[in-house]
Amino acid sequence: MRRLALRVTPIIVGLLSSVTFAQIPGDRANADTAAISGVVVDAIGGAPVPFAQVTLARIGAGTVARVVADSKGRFVFTKLPAAPNYYLSGGKLGFTTTRYGWSRPDESFITSDILQIPLTDGQWVDDIKIPIWPHASISGQVVDERNEPVIGVVVRTYTTRRIAGHLYPVLGPLTQTDDRGHYTISDVTPGDYIVAVPSVQSTVLSTTREEPRGRPVGELAPTGVSGGRGSFVSGPILDAAGTHRLVVTHYATPPPPADGRPRAYGITFYPGVSRPQDAQHISVNYGDARSAIDFQLVPVPSVDVAGHVTGFTGQAPEMLLRLMPVGHEGLGFGAEAATTPLDKDGSFRFLNVPSGDYMLLGQSAVLDLSTASAHIRVDDAPGFPGQRAAVGSVQGIPGIDYLSRGGIPSPVWGRQRVSVGTRDITDLIVAMQPSVTVRGRLIFEPGTTPPAQMRLINATPASGDPSLGEAHGSVRKASDGFEFELTGLLGGSYLLNLSWIGRFGVMSVMADGQDVTATGFDGTLGRDIDNAVITLTSRQPVISGVVRDDAGPARAAVIAFPQDSARWKNFSWEPLWLKTAGASLEGVYKLDSLPAGDYFVVAVPSRLREEFVNPEFLAKAAAVATRVSVDWGQTRTVDLRIVEVK
Repeated sequence: MRRLALRVTPIIVGLLSSVTFAQIPGDRANADTAAISGVVVDAIGGAPVPFAQVTLARIGAGTVARVVADSKGRFVFTKLPAAPNYYLSGGKLGFTTTRYGWSRPDESFITSDILQIPLTDGQWVDDIKIPIWPHASISGQVVDERNEPVIGVVVRTYTTRRIAGHLYPVLGPLTQTDDRGHYTISDVTPGDYIVAVPSVQSTVLSTTREEPRGRPVGELAPTGVSGGRGSFVSGPILDAAGTHRLVVTHYATPPPPADGRPRAYGITFYPGVSRPQDAQHISVNYGDARSAIDFQLVPVPSVDVAGHVTGFTGQAPEMLLRLMPVGHEGLGFGAEAATTPLDKDGSFRFLNVPSGDYMLLGQSAVLDLSTASAHIRVDDAPGFPGQRAAVGSVQGIPGIDYLSRGGIPSPVWGRQRVSVGTRDITDLIVAMQPSVTVRGRLIFEPGTTPPAQMRLINATPASGDPSLGEAHGSVRKASDGFEFELTGLLGGSYLLNLSWIGRFGVMSVMADGQDVTATGFDGTLGRDIDNAVITLTSRQPVISGVVRDDAGPARAAVIAFPQDSARWKNFSWEPLWLKTAGASLEGVYKLDSLPAGDYFVVAVPSRLREEFVNPEFLAKAAAVATRVSVDWGQTRTVDLRIVEVK
C-alpha cells in the first residue's frame, strides 16, 4: 500500500470528475484532509466492476460513508479525519459482498480479522483494489406433460456439506418459475449441485379450519421464520373423501384422476429422475451460467398410505408426519414427498403419494440447513403445530445458515422405512420411541463467580445428523449453582451447544457417573438421565502468538485441533476442541474458549480457514503442526510460520 501526501494530478482530476465524493464532516474541518481511493474489480477476470457500492467504516464506530463507483469501478472518499482503523467493503447485485484484503469471497467477518487502513492528516491512500466475486446461476424451464409451462412452482438446489466430519445433503438456493415456466437461481456459490422441482402432497384433517391467505397461492415467504400452520390452513383445498383433505401450496397442482386412479406430479430431479441418487450433478464456479437445466413434469399414479403409530399412552401427541425420499431425511420443509398430521387416536393418512422408497419421520422439530440465506424459504407444511423458530449460523458448519422450527414438544418420536408401490397401504404400523430428557446441575469450579442467571441450554447431535434436530431446555437458579432440564433427545448422542456458555469453559460433563464431555448424552438408551453434572470454570486457556512468513509478520488462518484424532469427528455443530482464528496484518492471533488439553496448532493461508472441521485436512496438517499443551487458566505463547498442507 503506497501512502502519498494529498495532491491533485491530472489523472486524479479525471477520476474526481466522474465519481461521487464522500465528504465526511469532522470535528475540525482543517484537519480532515485525508483520502482513500481505489477500484472495485471482478475477482475472476480482473475487469473493473461499474457502479458497485463501496462502504467505508471504522472499527468501533461503524459505517462512515457509502459511495457508488463510477462506470470504471473507481471510488473516492475525501475529507477524512486521521484515524488508524478504517476498513472497506464492496458489493453489487449479482456479486458477493467482500472486504478489502480478502483473497477469497467467504473470509471471516470477525472484527479481529479485518484488514485496517491507517490514515494520518494529509495522507491519500490511492492504490486500494477491492475484488468481488460474481455469483453463478442455474436456469431452465419447467413444462408439464403437454409441454405447457408450469407457473409459480418451486425449483431448488441441493448440495452436500461436511458436518461433524461426515457428509450430509443440505438445501441450496431456490426460486419459482415465471409465467413462461422459466426460472433462474442466481445466487449459487461454487460447488456440486443437484436440481429438482419438489412436489409435496400436503394432507390435513378435515376438521382443520380454513383462514384467508395473506399472499398469493404458492408465493414464497419473504422470511425464513414463517409461522406454524397446525391450527389452520390457508391454501386451496382439493376434494378428498373421509377425514382428510389435500392442500395446494408451493408445488404443482395434482392433475385429475385417470382411469379412476388419482395421480400426482412426484418430485423430479434433473434430468427427469425420481430419486436423488440418480440425479445428475451440476458443477459451478464463480461467474458460471448453467442454462437449459430443463424439466418436464409427468403425472404418475398415486396411492394413499395410512396406518397407526404405537408407543404412547392416552391421546396421541400433536405432531406432523413427513414422508422423506431415502437419503434426504435430514432436509427441511419442501424436501418431503408428503406430509400429514397425526390424529388424536394415533391414526394417520397420507393422500396422493407417488411410488418410491421413503423414510417416515415423526418428531416435534424440523431443521433446515442451507447454503442460501434464510430470508426466503418455503412455508411450514400445513398441519405443522409450530411454536417457535430460530435462525442463525454455527461455527462448525461454515457457510451454512440454519432454521430451526419447533413444534409442540413430544414424549415420543419415530421413523420407519416405507416402500410405496401401486396399491394403497392401509395398515402401516409405526412404533414410536420415547424421547429422552436430561436433568442435572450446573456447578462452578471453586473461585469462579457464577452469573446472576442462566436461562437456556441446548444440545445438538454429536454425529451432526440434521434429522435428529436440537434438544432444548431451561435453567433455573439452585442453592449450589443452577438446575437444568434438557428435553427432546432422539436416537443419538448429543453434545452441549456451548454458544450459551459465554465466558465460561466446560471442565467436564458427567452422566451416571461417567465422563461424557466428548461422547455426549446418549439418546439411544431411550431412558431419562436424572443425575447429570456440568462443571464450569472462568479459567479458560489461551493460545496466542505471531504468524510470520519469509517477509515477516503475515495474515493467516490459525487452526488448533486435538492431538487425539478420535475427536476430529462427531463434534456436533459447535466443536469444543477445534478452533480457528485469523492472524491480523501484523500477524497477531489469539485462540481462546478451548478446554485444557493437548493440541496441534498450525498457521495456513487464509483461504484454508474453513478446513478446520475437515478430518482429512487435519490428518495432513498434523504432520507440519506445532504441538502444544495448555492447562486451565494458562496462557501459552506460540509463534508460527505459515505452512502449506499437502
